[in-house]
Amino acid sequence: MRCTDGELWWPDYIGNNLFNSMGNILVNPVASLLFIDFARGTALQLSGHAEVEWSAGNGWGPDEETGRRVRFTPHRIVRSVIAPRRGRLPVPQES
Repeated sequence: MRCTDGELWWPDYIGNNLFNSMGNILVNPVASLLFIDFARGTALQLSGHAEVEWSAGNGWGPDEETGRRVRFTPHRIVRSVIAPRRGRLPVPQES
C-alpha cells in the first residue's frame, strides 16, 4: 500500500482475491478501510471513495506492474479506542 497526495493505493497481485472486490468497486465506489493496532488497542477507520485504475502495461513502478490497482481517497477519518488499556491485548502471531 502506498500513500500519495492524501490518497492510498495498492496494486492487485495475482492470488490476493482482490478481483471480486474490484468488481464491487466498479459498481459502487463507496468504500471503507479499517486498520487495527492490537498492541495499542486502537483502530483507524477510513471512509471514502475507491476507484479501479487500469494500466496500459507500463506499470507504476518496479513492483506495480500488475496492470491494475485500487486508488482510495478518504473523506472521513476516525481514530477510536477498541479495548480498555488495562491488561494485555492479544497480539496476532505470524504463522
